[in-house]
Amino acid sequence: MKGHVFKQLTILSGLLLSSWLMIAQNSQNESITPGLVGVGTFHGQTPNLRDIPPLTPEEIRAREIKAERKVLNRKIRSRQYPFAETALPKGDDQAWQKSMGLFPSKAPLVNFAGQSSPYYPPDCNGTIGPSHYMQTVNSTYAIYSRTGTLLAGPSNMNTLFSGVTGATYNDGDPIILYDEMADRWLAAEFSISGSNDYMLVAVSATNDPTGSWYKYSFDVADTPDYEKFGIWPDGYYMGTNNSSGNDIYVFERAVMLVGGASPQMIGFNNPWRPTTIDGFMCVPPVDNDGDAAPSGSPGTFITINDDAIGGGSDQLWIYELVANWTTPASSTFTRTQQINVTAFDSNFGNDWTNIAQPGTSQQLDAIPQVIMNAPQYRNFGSYQTIVCCHTVDVDNTDHAGIRWYELRKTTGSWSIRQQGTYAPDQHSRWMGSVMLNGSGKIGLGYSVSSSTVYPGIRFTGQSSSAYNAASGTMDIAEDIIQTGSYSQTSYERWGDYSLLSVDPNDDATFWFTTQYIGSGATRLSRIASFRFGNDPIVTTIAATNVAPVSAALNGSVNPNTLATTYFFQYGATTSYGSTTPVVSAGSGSSAVSVSANISGLTPGQTYHFRIVATNTDGTAYGSDLSFTTGAPSITTAAISSIGLTTAQSGGTISSDGGSAITARGVCWGTSASPVVSGNHTTDGTGTGSFTSSITGLTSNTTYYVRAYATNSYGTFYGEELSFTTLCGIYTPPFTETFPTVSLPSCWTIADNQGNGQVWQFGTITGQSPNPALTGNYAYLDSDTYGSGNSQNADLITPTLDLSSVT
Repeated sequence: MKGHVFKQLTILSGLLLSSWLMIAQNSQNESITPGLVGVGTFHGQTPNLRDIPPLTPEEIRAREIKAERKVLNRKIRSRQYPFAETALPKGDDQAWQKSMGLFPSKAPLVNFAGQSSPYYPPDCNGTIGPSHYMQTVNSTYAIYSRTGTLLAGPSNMNTLFSGVTGATYNDGDPIILYDEMADRWLAAEFSISGSNDYMLVAVSATNDPTGSWYKYSFDVADTPDYEKFGIWPDGYYMGTNNSSGNDIYVFERAVMLVGGASPQMIGFNNPWRPTTIDGFMCVPPVDNDGDAAPSGSPGTFITINDDAIGGGSDQLWIYELVANWTTPASSTFTRTQQINVTAFDSNFGNDWTNIAQPGTSQQLDAIPQVIMNAPQYRNFGSYQTIVCCHTVDVDNTDHAGIRWYELRKTTGSWSIRQQGTYAPDQHSRWMGSVMLNGSGKIGLGYSVSSSTVYPGIRFTGQSSSAYNAASGTMDIAEDIIQTGSYSQTSYERWGDYSLLSVDPNDDATFWFTTQYIGSGATRLSRIASFRFGNDPIVTTIAATNVAPVSAALNGSVNPNTLATTYFFQYGATTSYGSTTPVVSAGSGSSAVSVSANISGLTPGQTYHFRIVATNTDGTAYGSDLSFTTGAPSITTAAISSIGLTTAQSGGTISSDGGSAITARGVCWGTSASPVVSGNHTTDGTGTGSFTSSITGLTSNTTYYVRAYATNSYGTFYGEELSFTTLCGIYTPPFTETFPTVSLPSCWTIADNQGNGQVWQFGTITGQSPNPALTGNYAYLDSDTYGSGNSQNADLITPTLDLSSVT
């Protein structure tokens, strides 16, 4: 439901639609095969995002103009409810929670300003990672520290896709997710590029989103409006709002994670799209949080169907996509379940004005016809869960509440474990996002508004005791992230989606982002975290005393005032399989250091481990760390003496892992994770420090380097570093001739770095402050170049060798 691209919808007549639905409901749901099989195009790596200049005043104004143009060109659409006369419920929502919970939260823990947006709607979403929070709004991204310090951006979303076909449009509908199974980040936006439509997808090269990203484009052949992504072990799954072609996709995750070429794409034209509200429908995939789904599990999608058979049951529909990456054309997609739920009402009337505000007759869009971003899947071993939510009218008076569900599967099929509709007073709540953490607590973030309360941001949740009882209620007292002070007075479009995410560091804290209105009708956003309950707080700490067959596992536990026990899980995979004895951590309120010795390990084997602590309020899981038995302790030396074709590095080996070091040096390449079978040096044996000379490089090329050490247990590597060889070196005095089409080799335009623009005569766009340069350069400010008009053709020379110059 693009904030600034609308499409004409075709609405079937009630009779025709009813007949179609009866046929669909009575079908045998036989699997379908792909409607589209293809490959994506790898477009290389981005510069480090931390080095890309933020939006300039000119770029900000250009974005505002584009937003204004889209608003003027928007089409006002109506919603159709063909079964309104027979739809249930006829009275109040029977799952309605009419009062707030009483248990206090511990929030907000952090609460800071996110980006603003000129668009209606801003399409605000974002997610937390181990060390960063990344937020996207419509056509830009920004990256923050966990305390709110801006580390990169705000920059245009398409800087993630510089040079990619279709990237110049910066069409938006952005998605950002953290892939905790791979410790990487996923970003996407769509592009309508002439006769082709593309999904632009980027995957971070490391766990640092301010660094470099692998960038891809996929020609999806259909308008991928309102795309929603889910991370799954075998793919990046996507659903879109496309009623006339392929709307279900999966992209080959394993290839994209390593920056590989030509990842495969599989698309389906879903014949089981609910259409009982109107032509708009995105069937989203579930997103795998926490432990990975069991090996071989099909990708799962979920959606709602209001009045599924014309005045009969309201339902959740479950779908499964079995991706066959060996023979993609043999992949299958099917609707596997139609689950009856407590009747709900999605009918706010035939227009998009549903939510009241103070001081204005302008009402806001409730987006009642879709599951909200992002339905979440978790694997708890003995059972699996899905939580999701959508907006409903609780009493047929345009009084919006949030219907939420927890589904559970032990064996066989999914079933509803609990459900509820949160609307505890006269105010409307909508634009929700719901998540379940590893401690058995549910968080719910949302927008709130009414004729007496300005649009603001709040949250609630379900405690572990209510969760264990499957109470169907949010028993945590509602709390405020942002109190609204202004109404949106000109347009009905509010946010299209928000996002609640679970902190991967403790699997307990929730992080939420969504929009609100500031002075002057600005569309602002907040980023906040919260938690509740007294479950333990744990941290996994690096292993020590690692030997060929033994190691010490380390961590910290804060019992949070309740009697708490802990143990470590460990094993050759993140499924672990072995545990240390359960030990008491006491009942204090501060972190205590804990450890456990393990033995009987296999030399040369990589082991994963994490700490787990439990008290009466929940279970907390530490992040996964790993170590390798018999591995030397090795660090990579900083890169120095960088030239056109040479550089210098090295390393330090502080311990040999229990076996003599027989070879050491550095290895390098133009792709991440270089290995010793490629380019490498040989710099002696034994422990200690060494220096390595790297030669035979290509100028103006990025290289990845890491130190290595070999002993009887194998070859092991230090941390990876990167550098870029010089493009050219000038010795003054020198003369340069400027061609009329492009810059001379190795020159750059300061204000267009990272935007893929080249030298041009005439007006230069994209101005920025003077660049921060390291080394000897000349920065040529030629604002009055040529005709005398201010053109901002600021240039940077190649590196200057000033050794012979005073």
